[in-house]
Amino acid sequence: MPHPKLTGNLVGEQVQTFRKRQDMTQAALSAALSVDYKIELAPDLISRIESGERTVRDKELHAIAQALGVSPNDLFDW
Repeated sequence: MPHPKLTGNLVGEQVQTFRKRQDMTQAALSAALSVDYKIELAPDLISRIESGERTVRDKELHAIAQALGVSPNDLFDW
């Protein structure tokens, strides 16, 4: 049986944690990704990422980290 932490996406909880630390809404993160990085992730997709329902592509991971002011490695909760 797979380890529960290794199913779905591994970064969702950390995305939510860092987003909330910055007092940023999902809509604000979505807008920042669109304007600054040309990555279209609607707030509902960010919600799905944070809940682990949707995986994150490498370009998305990099842009999310940049928008949150953290390293991509910071998003992994090993």
